Amino acid sequence: MKIAIAQITTTPDSSNSLRVCLKVIRKTATRGVELVAFPELSDITFGPGCESAGEGKQCKKIKAFRDGIGKAAKECEVWVVLGCHMPYYPNPKKWRNTCLTYNPSGELVHSYDKLHPCCEALPEASKSSTYVPGDTAQSGLEMLEVDSRDGETWRFGITIGSDLRFPQLFTYLRARGADAFIVPTSCFPTKTAGRQCETLLAARAIDNQAYVIAPCQVGKYYKGKESFGASSVVDPCGKVAVHLSSAASRKERQKEMERKMREQVDEMDGMSPGFNDPGSAHSWEDLGRERLSALAVSDLWSHKKAQTSATANWQDRKAITAIDSIPANTSKNETATRDTLERPQQTLHAPSGDIELGADGSWEALGADEGVEEECAIGYAILSKEKVIELRRMVPIWDNLRIELYGQPDGR
Repeated sequence: MKIAIAQITTTPDSSNSLRVCLKVIRKTATRGVELVAFPELSDITFGPGCESAGEGKQCKKIKAFRDGIGKAAKECEVWVVLGCHMPYYPNPKKWRNTCLTYNPSGELVHSYDKLHPCCEALPEASKSSTYVPGDTAQSGLEMLEVDSRDGETWRFGITIGSDLRFPQLFTYLRARGADAFIVPTSCFPTKTAGRQCETLLAARAIDNQAYVIAPCQVGKYYKGKESFGASSVVDPCGKVAVHLSSAASRKERQKEMERKMREQVDEMDGMSPGFNDPGSAHSWEDLGRERLSALAVSDLWSHKKAQTSATANWQDRKAITAIDSIPANTSKNETATRDTLERPQQTLHAPSGDIELGADGSWEALGADEGVEEECAIGYAILSKEKVIELRRMVPIWDNLRIELYGQPDGR
């Protein structure tokens, strides 16, 4: 089953959020995607111009957003899962943090209210409002069943954001038959939190032998508040199928790669006097500079690869020109260094090599929206039901689950 995750920046304008989401849905539909997942609270960010959360004006805006998503799901015949605000009617100044699912007919078929909110008050414009935790008796804890085009039936457990820190919830959903989890996420306020999320995603996948699908917000969205991306799809073995980082994370990674390469060049200096003589056509210093130059634009090349394989092939050849020019009669140490340089450079944003857009592990950028620094990105992954079944057969750890210690979920 082919799925997509969207990494976007939600703004205080719900109509703008809708436009971005519709763009993503239509784009992924052309790639043969069956289900597209959006981050937590994809509809609106409470900020300047937003009145009290309980006012009818905001409810109307958010309802228009939901209606637009349902129509797009029907138009493109895809499943759409996304985080959204829902009114909490007992108290008009409070909201539910909800994940909604629309089927290919545009019908709302599943709704989950977040059980573990962050308990952080909304920004100043609506600081009197907070999110209300979901009810443990809610229907959202039931499985979302999706019949894929290959004839398989997938059972998704739905959670949101900070639910990720509570493994008991995932154990509960796994015991009810979950093959995969969808975890829309909003804000990682620090880089450390973003890194922790990557570990938590892998842990939930390995613990439950299930896929974990986590679309996340990215970029600055209100008065310096920022999310660092890290949208991912993790397979049942804990292996990352696709990962989307923020521009800040990519720049940090790029600087670290350049620093390490400079250290390698310094170590190579003087390694072989005959090879590194001043004026030599094959000095390590020159090679290091060329390689650093290639690294400096590696992110740009990744974008080119996602747009056209022809351009990507040319850029790849250019990147290794310096390595190919090293004479065959170099010393053993020099050969070892050449092997190090030839090793593929990893990137946090997308896999290296030629990519077929929409294929497993590929990604594409849709550019930054007006007033938003970070670009919207889409990652693609193909879920394998056979992988889930085979792993659970080979490693039947759940046969030893002592359900009496945790309580038995209804409907098991």
